[in-house]
Amino acid sequence: MPYRVVSEDTELPPGIYFATVPEYPIEEGALILCSVGDRYGENLIVGRWCPDVAGHDWIVQPSRMIMITRDIIIWIIGRIIPIFDCKPCLN
Repeated sequence: MPYRVVSEDTELPPGIYFATVPEYPIEEGALILCSVGDRYGENLIVGRWCPDVAGHDWIVQPSRMIMITRDIIIWIIGRIIPIFDCKPCLN
């Protein structure tokens, strides 16, 4: 399923489409799509995966660093593959 960037907080330009590839383990610094919250797909975040820095995992975006604490549920959906010439089906 392709996703579309609607925020300016990511390193991908707004409007670009991308797909995800489930991958384990996720490489440090990989651009990922993840979901934060109790339910899968609740709050989607695009960022770079930085595991185990100063005892915590992080998601890094151009304007901020998000620390993953023990109380946060994070679902890593997959590594991002940009789709530069995607024409979505408008059914």
